[in-house]
Amino acid sequence: MKKSYLMIAATIALLTSCAGNDTLNKESLNEQQAIGFATFSQKVTKAENSLETAKLSLINHHPTFSVWGYKDVQSTYVFGTSTTVGQKVEGTAGSAAVLYADAAEYNAAKGTSLDETEFANLDDADKIKTPAVDEKWEYTPVRFWDKNSNYYEFYAAAPETTADPKWTLNAKTADFADDYFTLGPVVLSNSTLTSTSYVESMKDQSNIDYMIASSKNVANAQYGSNPVQIEFNHILSRLNITVKKGDNLTAAGDAGKLAIVKLEVRDMISTGSFDENTVADANTLMGGTPNRWTRTDATVTYEGNANADVTDKVFLLQSLIIPQVAGYEGINRDGTSTETKPYIYIEYTIGTTAPETYKAYYNLSAVFAKTTGVEFNEGWQNTLNITIDADIINFDPQVFKWDDGPSNNFEIN
Repeated sequence: MKKSYLMIAATIALLTSCAGNDTLNKESLNEQQAIGFATFSQKVTKAENSLETAKLSLINHHPTFSVWGYKDVQSTYVFGTSTTVGQKVEGTAGSAAVLYADAAEYNAAKGTSLDETEFANLDDADKIKTPAVDEKWEYTPVRFWDKNSNYYEFYAAAPETTADPKWTLNAKTADFADDYFTLGPVVLSNSTLTSTSYVESMKDQSNIDYMIASSKNVANAQYGSNPVQIEFNHILSRLNITVKKGDNLTAAGDAGKLAIVKLEVRDMISTGSFDENTVADANTLMGGTPNRWTRTDATVTYEGNANADVTDKVFLLQSLIIPQVAGYEGINRDGTSTETKPYIYIEYTIGTTAPETYKAYYNLSAVFAKTTGVEFNEGWQNTLNITIDADIINFDPQVFKWDDGPSNNFEIN
């Protein structure tokens, strides 16, 4: 089981001038190096039937993050002014290069007279109209590496928050070693992506995808390091639900049209507080656990997107979940059970002329074939793929044979 993570690489930018100080020589300029940031994300953890996802930059998730940094020289803060206030870092999205559309546009800009064949034979590098723009992560004031320091320690959290719940980086020891994050209470609402396609980023929904990077995930950085690797872990869980039409309904044509009226996941725990120090294991996310979350009894119903014409597989629900174990308990398909474990309610119609409505209830853990409860762990996504099919009602008319009653031979003379 891989853990889910995003990575930040702190890169070194060389100062090329120093206005107002003519006494600095070339050597001292080369040694004053600024600490900068660049970001990218990698694949989300695979769990129950989950899907791999493509790499995306952190900018696709959050436009900001907070960073804390310490150096061993006098145990000094480099980023952040206290354990509760980190340094805000803001991102700007990059863009791909734009090429000239055709020879006419190219000639007008360059003063040339190429025909379309000559233009087509140019290398793309020669056709660039607007250069690509790299994404940038900037902060103020700029910090510089200290060549007298033996190492730096970095902690980071995304996104940077000014309203509750706020990140708190708690000091565990006097030298900043093993500091840990707390956050909460986090309250999740009914929210899912509006798109019916699979999307890695969760920024399009109101619930926030909280992420942390502690010193356990950061190689100690020294002066001139290039790059400093920082791994961001998702601390929430995620649930995806897909629906597709079965073979019998597909073969039935218009008569087998499938429309999803309602899909709900009911009674998921909605509120919890995070404490990174609750579990001592440094590789907590490697094994996956909901134990660093203290949960309340508050619940939420997640409503998936309805779909009027299901053919190929579509994503109807993609939601963030408070890490928890969805317990197992039997439930009647008509919903008459009084149990309060998380369960799925689905309502759909089949047919085009006078479509018939169907309703069903399923225990969430049971549909994952887990009789001891299905885990929604930090950094895990669980994907449930539902296939809806039906058997056509056919008729086989048969006629009962005649039964023999009493008989007699009668003779008329």
